[in-house]
Amino acid sequence: MRSGLKIELSDLNIAKPSGNWYPIINVFVDKSFSDYIQKDVELLIYYSFGDYEKGSSTIFDPNSKYFSSFFGCYAIGQNEPGFYGFESDGSLDLNAILKVPKYDYDFLVAKPLGLKTKDVITDYTIKSIEMVDGIYYIQFTFKTNSLYHKYKSFNLNYLQYGLPYIRSGQDDFFQIDMLGKLKVTIYNENITLIYFLFSSDSDIILNWNI
Repeated sequence: MRSGLKIELSDLNIAKPSGNWYPIINVFVDKSFSDYIQKDVELLIYYSFGDYEKGSSTIFDPNSKYFSSFFGCYAIGQNEPGFYGFESDGSLDLNAILKVPKYDYDFLVAKPLGLKTKDVITDYTIKSIEMVDGIYYIQFTFKTNSLYHKYKSFNLNYLQYGLPYIRSGQDDFFQIDMLGKLKVTIYNENITLIYFLFSSDSDIILNWNI
């Protein structure tokens, strides 16, 4: 039975990376992740992105270090025994953890902007996994689609990001190399928290103090 996740933003202590990010943490109540993974879970996404320049977010600007970049926290409540992303013995289920950012970026961000499912690129390479006091820290690189694209018709995501006015002659959603950093921990009796930062700028990743 779904009870609804109840988490105060102030409890999460989401660390803002260095640089110019949109100052407000947004929250998205997801309705489809459970179907995507065929498991009875609930997902809240707290997130922010590159700040605005010239009327649009820098996530659309290939020349910005905030291009296609996001940070925030995933909260996953599992409506059955155990914690999402963890095996029964308490070890990390890395495949389950990585399904969350893949679902978010591919299907909640890029697809509504016009990326076709057949063109989705997601290829992770794990660089390190550390466990300190029961908290997991994961660093990785990944190939994915950029958010660069030509405006064709209005969609709701443009209300938060602005319009993709910058043109550089490249293909829509061209492939880019990104860096990722995750912190995975347990929040309470059934909620897993995944703090995340995705950026192409190594200094932003390195200096993110989580």
